[in-house]
Amino acid sequence: MNENNLRHYFVTTKHNESEYFEFKEMFEGVLYTFKSCSDVFSKKELDYGSKVLVKNIIENKDIFGGKIMDMCCGYGTIAILLDKNISAEYYLCDINETAVDLAKHNAVLNKTSIKLDNITCGNMFEGNIDTYSHVVSNPPIKAGKKYLLEFVDGAFSHLENKGTLTLVIKKNLGADSLKKYLTNLFGNCEVWDRDKGYYILHSKKQVVL
Repeated sequence: MNENNLRHYFVTTKHNESEYFEFKEMFEGVLYTFKSCSDVFSKKELDYGSKVLVKNIIENKDIFGGKIMDMCCGYGTIAILLDKNISAEYYLCDINETAVDLAKHNAVLNKTSIKLDNITCGNMFEGNIDTYSHVVSNPPIKAGKKYLLEFVDGAFSHLENKGTLTLVIKKNLGADSLKKYLTNLFGNCEVWDRDKGYYILHSKKQVVL
């Protein structure tokens, strides 16, 4: 994998203000505005996989609430879209400082209830001692299997009992093998949706106390 293709995952580049731009997009009847720039994932439009993920979560909104972590949040799209539809306490985290700064800006720009102190920069769950009711994510699949499995293991460790992990992955990037891994780790994994090659996988942590 060419390292330049992974810059939006790991590389923080300082930008001049002239390099930033805004785009608008309609989702579920609501018009959103996002500030973006180069070196962030899906910089010019909402990623289709993320939209499929959010739609599925909204369709199952009755099981969501409490503390929701949007891990690998990019410039904040998933949590911002969910905030307009599901009442919860949202947390966002990304390793890219530029993405985190944009997520904070976009949370304010779109008049969300997300607390800016809950949007942090970090290497997935490293150093995180909190637990969450739900983890949702469009994880860094192309960064490699090692990072993907570290993310899944971290999510499992940081979920409350009966907490859930819901994520999107393309079939050709390992959906079947990830489903098997989630089933072994959580004891369960549902395929909520298949849409243009994107799979929505959902697992529930069930620890016998």
